[in-house]
Amino acid sequence: MNQRKARLIEMIYGYPSKLIRYSVKIRKFIVVEHVNPRKGTSYLYLAKKPSGVEFLSYINRLRKKLGNISYAGIKDRVAHAYFYFSSDKELRGHRDIWLVRRSEEVSSRHNTGNTFRINVMVETSSEIELDEAKEKLCGGKEHVYMANFYGYQRFGLKRPVNHLIGKALVDTRYHEAWYHTLSMHKENLLPSMEAGMYKDAANRLSIVPHYNREIRDLVIESYTSYFFNRSLAWYLQTKELEPYLTYNQLSGLEGIVARRIPCGRKAVPGFYFQHSLVKELEKSIGGTEYVKPRTGLYLNRPAFIPVCNYSCSESSGREFTLSFTLPRGSYATALLLVKGFWAD
Repeated sequence: MNQRKARLIEMIYGYPSKLIRYSVKIRKFIVVEHVNPRKGTSYLYLAKKPSGVEFLSYINRLRKKLGNISYAGIKDRVAHAYFYFSSDKELRGHRDIWLVRRSEEVSSRHNTGNTFRINVMVETSSEIELDEAKEKLCGGKEHVYMANFYGYQRFGLKRPVNHLIGKALVDTRYHEAWYHTLSMHKENLLPSMEAGMYKDAANRLSIVPHYNREIRDLVIESYTSYFFNRSLAWYLQTKELEPYLTYNQLSGLEGIVARRIPCGRKAVPGFYFQHSLVKELEKSIGGTEYVKPRTGLYLNRPAFIPVCNYSCSESSGREFTLSFTLPRGSYATALLLVKGFWAD
């Protein structure tokens, strides 16, 4: 693993990069959303987002046709994603959008999980490493829980600075938010810019209106996600736990409590941080000022989640097809991470 990837892993996960043994290329990525819609006055649709299209860009195109719409969760740019949305308007004649029902609607509360089907290629020419990677991917099916890290997509694919933008917005340092935003697109230009230049420009622009509400919420949530990841890594290290483990290993551990959560079509136990642990987490990970925007993030997101219906098959020499279901808000790339793989 190169130094850039190692620094990235340790920065956004607080996770020792030495535990990541292999790299994989994602060849095909399909995600199918599960929802439990509620009765309403809207039309419920199922849509297919093609690979390579940013989810929010796809949503904005739909809004130009349908006005206000509601959806259950954001999907990965690289995925062929089947997802649900609701609208007050009826849409006809669209090749990749199907009307499911009338008088039903969805929001993030109605997402009950996602089923993933991923084809990966292990990047190694060593037969020994390939055998080890196959055992990691296809063996150990009795380990059915994983540390619920946020995936690296949460922090920005081109340049992982979303959490820094979010922190700057929370602290009302708008010029700094503008700087990091520019850095995602003009990485080579920024070192030559004088601080006063971008600060004055950002102040004149009153930068906050230039972030629409969805983008603003996304980067602030990225900021809190960063601390959740580091808190989870701290807990694993403190308890000397592996990130891919069994129910029996988790049951009875101090600081977490089991609650049933949806995992696709069934409900199974997930493990949450207890309230008594939050102050210790805040103190250990950098102080309460860093998690002030949403201290409740520690209590609202499960720290350990079930991996439901996991299967692995060998497609060809170095390629494997994985299929599994995760609760809502969980990342397939995080599952690969806890198994010891970095996915490009």
